[in-house]
Amino acid sequence: LFQKFVTISGIIRRIYQYERKIRLFISSTFRDMNAERDYLNNYIFPQVKEYCKSRFIDFTPIDLRWGVTEETSRNGLVLASCMEEVDNSRPFFVGILGSRYGWMPKIEELDCSRPSITQNQEWLLSKLIDSASITEIEMDYAVLRDRSIPHASFYIRDDNETLAPEFREEKGSVAEVKLKKLKLKIKQQQDYPIHSYRSPKELGDTLLGELINMIDLEFPHDGDDYVNSVIGRHEASLDRHAFTLFEIPKMEEHMQRWGESGYPLLIFTGPSGSGTSNSIARTVKYMRSHYSGNRVLYYDFECAAPGRDLMDDFTEFLKLVLHNPKVGF
Repeated sequence: LFQKFVTISGIIRRIYQYERKIRLFISSTFRDMNAERDYLNNYIFPQVKEYCKSRFIDFTPIDLRWGVTEETSRNGLVLASCMEEVDNSRPFFVGILGSRYGWMPKIEELDCSRPSITQNQEWLLSKLIDSASITEIEMDYAVLRDRSIPHASFYIRDDNETLAPEFREEKGSVAEVKLKKLKLKIKQQQDYPIHSYRSPKELGDTLLGELINMIDLEFPHDGDDYVNSVIGRHEASLDRHAFTLFEIPKMEEHMQRWGESGYPLLIFTGPSGSGTSNSIARTVKYMRSHYSGNRVLYYDFECAAPGRDLMDDFTEFLKLVLHNPKVGF
């Protein structure tokens, strides 16, 4: 299961890279982070979106606490939803901690049959037995457990800031002890930057710089942002269609026979849902790996720009590819 998870995560990441999409998961507690959440949403993320737009990248911040109260979130599906959104946002993650440890889900949460729960049942059970908060589970699952994702950072609010009592764990409480342990675990790791902040503005200014750096590392400046955004749509479609959990019988045998035959045309036919799209995609992958002397292009008419004539879109795609030999396949 772990190997399958790694494979799927890698494919998800490649698809987002091809499509030039960034989903940023923000993990924080509920009630004590309203000011930070509002500042980021109103002032910082619009700037990040504008920067990404200038580079043909789609940016979506994911914070499951926006518009959700701590009480109404306890519906038995929160744990699964959090883990799924963490997976969908890889390789980006931001963790923010203040003076609350957060809601601690019960073992009953494992009754959910969603794959995110069943595939991590043993690990989750140990966390819930230990009364870990949903925030700690998110941070462990995304980053601290194996530290394999490249783009993450942590932000810890200065403990000396004046806070209302309901925004701070009670002295000597189990939650306070667990919060201190979580902060220590974060500070002891050396793979991701950790920042202390005293105000939402200080948090936002620091996070803005970190996000721009993350974006530039994931999508390096190469002068071909537009080209990559157009071609990337089709490469993402190729990856989606080529990835299947089942084998298509004799696929490689048929491809080898066709390649040796010299026939210039190969046609796939079949009713909807019979696997023709998967077969075409896997054929392209096969040809790219076995006929490296030729450039094998893949164009999906369903990925054409909305409202545009299909042949015009296809013609532009060909021009972009043929005039940019460094865009290789």
